[in-house]
Amino acid sequence: MLGLFQSNMDAKIGQILDALDGNPALKENTIVVFTSNHGDMQGGPSVNG
Repeated sequence: MLGLFQSNMDAKIGQILDALDGNPALKENTIVVFTSNHGDMQGGPSVNG
């Protein structure tokens, strides 16, 4: 399931970057930031008390 999510994210980010390539003025004034959280601190032992 995780591989499917990663593949979908790659495709969606690719669509965003392709759209920016089609509009030089927009591309010139756009910063794309991608961040993620792999969930280390979500419900682990001693995290919530």
